[in-house]
Parts: sequence; structure tokens; C-alpha cells
Amino acid sequence: MSKPDHQWIQIRRLALERDDGTCQVCGGPASDVHHRKPRSIGPSTVDRYGLANLVSVCRRCHQALEHRPMSSFELGRLVHASAVSERIPMFGIDGWTLYAQDGTKRRATPGEINAWKHLC
Repeated sequence: MSKPDHQWIQIRRLALERDDGTCQVCGGPASDVHHRKPRSIGPSTVDRYGLANLVSVCRRCHQALEHRPMSSFELGRLVHASAVSERIPMFGIDGWTLYAQDGTKRRATPGEINAWKHLC
């Protein structure tokens, strides 16, 4: 097993804190941090460590996100390689939410939701 990535440990903690340790899909306790833009797409630091790309989830929801990619893309829980995670709202326990690189999150406006849905 490789040594833990200390930057990842820190950014994972920040994502869990931002989300109050709560799964953003079902509302249960979060155990995982999900990459909306999959790590396999590329080694970009923004994609790997950007808080706009990370969402706290429980193990069960994390597995469901990975095994149901079509619905995950439709709900902004997965993001296409060419997309900017910060501009893609995600539907979860707080409704449609936008995640920012600075570690904040806010409700998406109807205009932001409609603009994104037209791209799908």
C-alpha cells in the first residue's frame, strides 16, 4: 500500500467539514468523499483537490453514484471531463447546489440550473 497523500488527507477533511459530515445524497453520516469529475480523467490538481469537485457521501451512496453513471450525470453528481465542476450544480439533500473552489457552497439559482440542464 502506498503512503497517504497528505494534501488529499487535508482536502478530504475540508470537504467533510464543509458538508458537516453529512452525505449530500441521502443525509446520513458521510464516510467517503466523492470526485464529481472522476480521478481517472486526468491528474489535474484542480480535478483531484478542488473543493468544487468533491462531495461528502456515505459508502452506499458512493457505490450507487459509481454504478449509475447516467443518473449521476443528470443530477450533477458526476461531471464530464470538459466541464468545470464549479459551474455544474448538483442535486442533493439541499436541492440544487453549486460548490466553489474556496470551500463554500450555495443554492443554485433557477437560471444556473436551466443553463446547465440545456447542456445535458
